[in-house]
Amino acid sequence: MATVCRRASDPHAVQELWAAIRFVRGQKQIANEDRIVRHVHRECGDSLGDIASAQLHHAVADGLIVTYSAHQQKLGTGHSEMTAYRIPDEDPVSMQRTDFIYWTIHVTSYTCIVILSKQTEAH
Repeated sequence: MATVCRRASDPHAVQELWAAIRFVRGQKQIANEDRIVRHVHRECGDSLGDIASAQLHHAVADGLIVTYSAHQQKLGTGHSEMTAYRIPDEDPVSMQRTDFIYWTIHVTSYTCIVILSKQTEAH
């Protein structure tokens, strides 16, 4: 028997929030609530911008967006801790595993190139 999963968040709002998180992270910034809400307000206008904060909290409760504690360091002010948001598929562990695989392939091919170049120099 199939189970019914009711969500509190609006699907259109979640799509806009995901786009905002991708945009903010693409700018190499921490995706905190202020930046996300500001981006949604700028892109969607007043219709969704006014309820973006509430929809963000609903999406977190539904598990469609994940919160984490981010540390920000500024010159002269020290460290500050803030709540940041990310999309669940952007798991840092899987990203590190992918980076490790690419690094391993890169190092292996570099080693093969060095060995082949030394063998051609010897002949």
